[in-house]
Amino acid sequence: MADFDPLTIPAPLPESVPRVETNGHPTIEQMQQEIAQTAWMQSNVASTNTRLNLVTDAVGSVSAAVETEAATRATADTALASTMTTVEAKTNAATASGQVYLAAKAAPSGATAAYGWYLTAGDAYAGMQAMALSGGGSAIGFTANQFYFTDAGTAQAVFSYIGGGRWVLNGAMIIRSGASGERVEITNRGVYCYDGNGVLRVEVGFLT
Repeated sequence: MADFDPLTIPAPLPESVPRVETNGHPTIEQMQQEIAQTAWMQSNVASTNTRLNLVTDAVGSVSAAVETEAATRATADTALASTMTTVEAKTNAATASGQVYLAAKAAPSGATAAYGWYLTAGDAYAGMQAMALSGGGSAIGFTANQFYFTDAGTAQAVFSYIGGGRWVLNGAMIIRSGASGERVEITNRGVYCYDGNGVLRVEVGFLT
């Protein structure tokens, strides 16, 4: 076990601080004490290659917490490193949380790196995950009811996905081929096909 400062061990609650409410439930002070002791044990005793930082606050049934965990593990032929931050806010009526993680693993079978974030508010959920594999291949996935690309200059959603399978493009679409000049342009006025010399050959839509 790694060396640690014994002065960092959470002190017991003073005798004057009540541990139990009149209804038999633990007091806020008691719960905060238990959380602090658990965090200290995880950081200093339970696993010397894992560090957990926890910040909490609560008033009655309303609570808020921020937890950051960093972990490393190495064997003769495998290495793993990860970090994760979680935030959570609760009341009687609602709950919201968010999580960000980053992990990397290297082993004889290959290496993997992953990054992601998740957001939850009530029944609503959004998330993103990115992954790269040393054996070949990478992927990025998004989960949401709506998805936007916004022009920084105009603050207009130039490309978006709206739940129900609807895709919205605010602007023209240009599809190019490998040959110089050949392309198809799609606008709100029509569809236009150009040959390799850039000459318009097919036009469908408003022709005036």
